[in-house]
Amino acid sequence: MMTQALDDPFAQVALAAAIAREAHAGQVDKLGVEYVRHPQAVASAFDPETQPVECAGAWLHDVLEDTDIDADDLRSRGVQEPVLSVVDLLTRRDDVPDDTYYRRIAAHPVARAVKIADIAHNLHPDRVAALEPDVRERLARKYDTALRALGVRGLEPAP
Repeated sequence: MMTQALDDPFAQVALAAAIAREAHAGQVDKLGVEYVRHPQAVASAFDPETQPVECAGAWLHDVLEDTDIDADDLRSRGVQEPVLSVVDLLTRRDDVPDDTYYRRIAAHPVARAVKIADIAHNLHPDRVAALEPDVRERLARKYDTALRALGVRGLEPAP
């Protein structure tokens, strides 16, 4: 699937980064780290010059789900449709079962790439080691299922 070209890829990535920084200001993750460092890390998996939709989508992948910003807000601020499509696919909704959520993402190469980068950051050994054992186990099961649904070999059991 080819995504539409962006009018100004670098501006779109810069806009996405600015929106993410603003939207996640004051939020912290499970480890007490500034939340915006997560989308920043996910975005760093992509080259803003050759993968601007992936990069911008990565910056914004949790904005609709975890903040008061909605798709219309993003659109009115200048986020272009190829990025909005990715962000929409990556946004969890209570009325969408997990299998449907992952099937839709798996069918969209850009959304799939961003989701895999998202999971990879969430599974970074430094992050995982800082979690309580029960949280580690729950997340390992969750991400193993997600990776398999995305067509990526699941997590290997620990030795």
